[in-house]
Amino acid sequence: MNQAPLLRLILPFIAGIISAVYLPVNSIFFPILLASLFIILTIIVFSSWTAKGYKKRWIFGLLLNVFIFFTGYQLTLLKTEKFSPVHFSKITDKGSVYVKLLKPYLEKEKTLVTHHFRNIE
Repeated sequence: MNQAPLLRLILPFIAGIISAVYLPVNSIFFPILLASLFIILTIIVFSSWTAKGYKKRWIFGLLLNVFIFFTGYQLTLLKTEKFSPVHFSKITDKGSVYVKLLKPYLEKEKTLVTHHFRNIE
């Protein structure tokens, strides 16, 4: 691990992504936690606190790993379409869903293909 410091930073990020995919919890707590950790890490970096004690540097490493983990977690929740509140899987009315085609569809042998549609509200 000492030979590949980038690996030490990527592992908590990947763990955050995997956690968000399999255990998605969308909460207002996570952005507040990220902002708080960022402020604390910034204060530690710009203060002389880390230079005073070699024994206490693990605290910075732990906080940095937690920050990177929750950054991966939060980015996954924000950028994955299935976690969006307007995703089609969140439709509570199981009746008909209406869409309006914006461009003509492409007719193939067994399918109709279009990528340009929007919901009619």
